[in-house]
Amino acid sequence: MSDADRHTEDDRLRVAVACSGLQLPAWQARAIRALRGVESVTLTMVVDESPATGRAEPIHLDPGRRLAAVPEATTAPPWPVWDGWQRLTPSPGASTVLDLTDELAGIERLPVQGRDADGTVALGERGRAALADADIDVLVRLGGLGLGDEAVLSTPTYGVWEFRYGGDGQGGSWPPCVDELRAGETVTHAALWRVTGPDSGVPLRRGAFPTTAYSWPATVDRLFMGSARWPAAVAVDIASGEAGYLDGEPVQIDREAGREPGVGGVARLAFAQARAGWDLLTSGSGVWSIGVTDSPIEAVVADPAGTDFEWFPLPDSRRFVADPFPVRIDGEPYLLFEEFPFDTAKGVISALSLDDDLSFDNTEVVLEQPFHLSYPYAFVHDGSTYVTPEMAEGNEIRLYELHGPTEWDHVETLVPDVMGIDPTVVRHDGRWWLFFTLLDDLPETNLHVYHAPTLRGEWVPHANNPVKTDVRSVRPAGTPWTEDGTLYRPGQYCAGGYGKRVVVNRVDRLTPTAFEETVVGELAPGDDDPYAGGRHTLAANEDVTVIDGYHPVVDTYHTLRRARIVLRGLSNRLPRFP
Repeated sequence: MSDADRHTEDDRLRVAVACSGLQLPAWQARAIRALRGVESVTLTMVVDESPATGRAEPIHLDPGRRLAAVPEATTAPPWPVWDGWQRLTPSPGASTVLDLTDELAGIERLPVQGRDADGTVALGERGRAALADADIDVLVRLGGLGLGDEAVLSTPTYGVWEFRYGGDGQGGSWPPCVDELRAGETVTHAALWRVTGPDSGVPLRRGAFPTTAYSWPATVDRLFMGSARWPAAVAVDIASGEAGYLDGEPVQIDREAGREPGVGGVARLAFAQARAGWDLLTSGSGVWSIGVTDSPIEAVVADPAGTDFEWFPLPDSRRFVADPFPVRIDGEPYLLFEEFPFDTAKGVISALSLDDDLSFDNTEVVLEQPFHLSYPYAFVHDGSTYVTPEMAEGNEIRLYELHGPTEWDHVETLVPDVMGIDPTVVRHDGRWWLFFTLLDDLPETNLHVYHAPTLRGEWVPHANNPVKTDVRSVRPAGTPWTEDGTLYRPGQYCAGGYGKRVVVNRVDRLTPTAFEETVVGELAPGDDDPYAGGRHTLAANEDVTVIDGYHPVVDTYHTLRRARIVLRGLSNRLPRFP
């Protein structure tokens, strides 16, 4: 029997965490709270490293880098350049110190006994014996605890887990995200590993996070706060019997020590951020439009470059149309879409008969609320047409039945009290599935799934939301379809900016406890397309397929709008976390 099969419903997972005291950075506190929130988990021990150093080190973001297996003198910068830089910039929210003393009262604390010869924090003989006696299933490393000791690695049933950041999730420079920002990369990777040796491990969970090219703090927050729940997610998989990956083949992990940036490194980082901010200011705002073609969605995906679209002409640059969905109402073809005036910054749902010309003269506002609306996802069930528009600011996901272009009947609230982005409903393998992201949980990066036995519910969350973390394919982007029993799901590629292109995900596994998908195609604009800036919706009804695209508009009005975005990023107000 494999390790992943040993856990039963009657046997709660006994977890220990290794950290520096109980005054912890917010990302570590989030990881601990998420673990304690899993019904099948009992936090039984805190391995307290602070006595070894004589002080707590609560602001370290990546202690594995800071306490790398090299003499301390070789990693110290020649002068505190990086510390000075951090004082001049907003601190990442992930490093905010939280006191968990009261929350963890009564949980056994195991102090470390000293350092190994290379300077790495170690348990010592008594600590190793105490850990073995505690009958731990998992040790989650949040601090600098030495992991080269075979006795430590082999003691917990499911091993020792640690985070790695940068590269492809195997580790990068310290501080995190600096190399990616200096190189202009659009994605930063993270992974949770089961450590099998000093330089090897088994990947348990991976994710790709967006870089905010002009803001190191915002980039760090997404990376650390967005991955902090992963130990809890693996614990859920263990309880569900879905953690076979724990017994995967170990691979090499790069543990080369990093250095704090000196004068040159900090200067390159500052220049890269300033250049990215300038580029954003001068690149203009994306003004979206809609293209229509009389081809089925499968043909469009098979040959996107060979598909001709008729595009909706825009009368000015202060409003756009996007998120198109074709429908039939009483046998007549219509197009539902978001109409967005920049001045009000509040979208409405409009409609257009596809028997008419694509023109604003023929559109009509058909649904408006006090809050922003978009993404009028439409589908047919039992001869009726339904729509689940995005109304994240209204804090619910509603189901409307469409009786006419202006006749919208709110028949059900599928999910209350949730800020769902781009809710997409599909029936597959005898069950209903609802895909969306959350406005307050990295809306371009974390995919959430709900499911129900019938369209009207009861809708319940997937056992392991968010089921996927990848800015390159997660956010729903239109109409799913089935070929030969396989479900395909359009997703947005948002690395480097919102709505860069649409990718096609093949859903390989979809159950109430498991989710796997693979990117198998993409639709990206060509250089000579009239809207060559990006794509973010691909939708179809019968043989009508629609897409949207944008081109950047640079003028005073849009430059000022961009300036406000940059200022929010510099003040570290972009990431949102529940």
